[in-house]
Amino acid sequence: MEFSLATSSAGHVTRQHHVFQAFSPPLQSTVLTAIRSASKSAELSLVLPSDFLTMAEAFGIVAGALSVASLFSNAVDCFEYIQLGRNFGTDYQTCQIRLDIARLRLSRWGPAVDIDHNPDFAVIDPSTDEARTAKRTLEQLLKLFRDAYTQSYDFKSEAREEDLALFDPRTNTNQGIIVLRTIIQALTRKRQESTGLSKKISWALYKQKYFSRLIDDIQKLLDGLEKIFPVQEAYKHLVEDEVGEFQDETSLRMLSEASLETDELLRVAAVGKLERLKSSNSIGKAKLSESAKVKVGNEYVSQAVPSGTSGGTTTNKIGVLKAIGQSRVHVGDSHGGKGFFLD
Repeated sequence: MEFSLATSSAGHVTRQHHVFQAFSPPLQSTVLTAIRSASKSAELSLVLPSDFLTMAEAFGIVAGALSVASLFSNAVDCFEYIQLGRNFGTDYQTCQIRLDIARLRLSRWGPAVDIDHNPDFAVIDPSTDEARTAKRTLEQLLKLFRDAYTQSYDFKSEAREEDLALFDPRTNTNQGIIVLRTIIQALTRKRQESTGLSKKISWALYKQKYFSRLIDDIQKLLDGLEKIFPVQEAYKHLVEDEVGEFQDETSLRMLSEASLETDELLRVAAVGKLERLKSSNSIGKAKLSESAKVKVGNEYVSQAVPSGTSGGTTTNKIGVLKAIGQSRVHVGDSHGGKGFFLD
């Protein structure tokens, strides 16, 4: 972190430029104490970056200890601060969705443990071992984000300008990815009202090895949080609600693949719903020739089925099918827009 130090002694004013490890707590008092001990006669003023207090608030290190509820809220928000560098290339989409899913999983923990109504989560010093362990875990989660911010800052200070280019989500033309991320983000925001800090600050991860390390460490901490409060039925109920927002097989397949190493409960629920959709549409025996095409399964276009509804479940089965020429056969329901029959 950069800061300027102005000292004046015997009428002479000097200004020095320093680089300091980001958020080495307690930052201001440590720096001032060290300098004053070296030059007690100097009049000192410490000028920190304009976003210091905002970042410190996000990481929970300005006002000292925070309650479990406050730490949880900050941790959920911190996911939105992260941007990915353009050098992630085609892996950008997969990495971004993994972050979205990890954030969704954390947001699920809050209502599962009744974070808004448990008085032990509202105080700085919890009375139970479970709440104290949860607090330490959330503090560690915020430290991961703090370390990621530090790595980003260090990289920027030495990297070439072309290495600092960020991926622009607006250039993503994969409609399936856009729909998937939109639903996941809406689910998270529905559970928690943002503190608004994410509009003011952000940082980027430029190397995949840093991202992989961060997401793996986040997953371990989320595993720990869920083990501290093993309310499995609550977790499963919330996951079923989440999966209920995904109506088509394509989105469910993408969701199950993206959550493979990040959220096992979500993956199982997505696979289960996908199998139920597939099982309602089937062909016993099919023979195709020339350019004939067959699609088995329901087909949805985004906005065709209102969010949170299933669109109804029907059973469509064909015993024996023979398709020739340019014929098109769709075994399943079709909801809105151009679909399988229109190339």
